[in-house]
Amino acid sequence: MAALARRVAAAGFFVVTAAAAHDAGEMLDWTHAPRDTLPWGILAKVGVHYVDGHVAPQFLPPVVQLDGKRVTLYGFMMPVGEGTHTRQFLLTDRPLWCGSCDPVGPEGVVEVNTRSSMAAARQVVAVRGVLHVLRSDPKSVLYRMTDAQVVTPQASQR
Repeated sequence: MAALARRVAAAGFFVVTAAAAHDAGEMLDWTHAPRDTLPWGILAKVGVHYVDGHVAPQFLPPVVQLDGKRVTLYGFMMPVGEGTHTRQFLLTDRPLWCGSCDPVGPEGVVEVNTRSSMAAARQVVAVRGVLHVLRSDPKSVLYRMTDAQVVTPQASQR
């Protein structure tokens, strides 16, 4: 088994087991997510390869159809930059700060730009805003949400 894992890794692939995905305390509790939350699995419908060091995505039709649509996402907030408040952060399907979790791929990250400043903290949040599907971004971001605001299950709409 170890020899197979080495051959797979040498070929540029990696094998993930569900048990290694997260610590029990680092998983999303979907019972707290708004009813209209878009599952991360939809955003994963993309083929990702690299050309000249940049991400070159190939999105499946269900993802392309989301471009410009208002959606709700639920995930781990990772502030960018310093300071106690922010209008921009990364939302991920797994915590970036988890040392024992599998790495987050580009399909598991959304750059979020909020309407107003909010407390910068590593926390689980639900955000609603306009999703942009990016075919070419200098930061290799696949998804960007604009005009976003934090929502609660009661404030969310179906």
